[in-house]
Amino acid sequence: MSSPSVPRTLSPLLLVLALFLSLAGLVACGGPEAGAEKAARQWLDALNDGNMTAAQEISTDATKAIMQMGSAMGQSMAVGKYKIKSIVMSNDNAATVTVEAEKENEDMVLDMVRVDGKWKVGIKK
Repeated sequence: MSSPSVPRTLSPLLLVLALFLSLAGLVACGGPEAGAEKAARQWLDALNDGNMTAAQEISTDATKAIMQMGSAMGQSMAVGKYKIKSIVMSNDNAATVTVEAEKENEDMVLDMVRVDGKWKVGIKK
């Protein structure tokens, strides 16, 4: 004897739980703003560590050129203690990160751009 077919439905509680977990996953992964902030922090930390290779890996071509000039002149690129003051997204692939840095006279403005899915740091000096 075969058992009757029973339609399966999600209880409202399970549906709400599934929706909550889906949204929590999206928030935990972060959006473009989180990626821009992470790249800015990695770049600033690399500068403070004196690791120009790591900093240049996440720099735009123009920033690499500026860094190479500074290094050739014997300038330290370390910024000291820093605080991210703001992140303003222009679109999903561009952001401006404003940084208060201990060794700078004024706030640093990092022009972040996503190239081939990876955030790069741009500076103007």
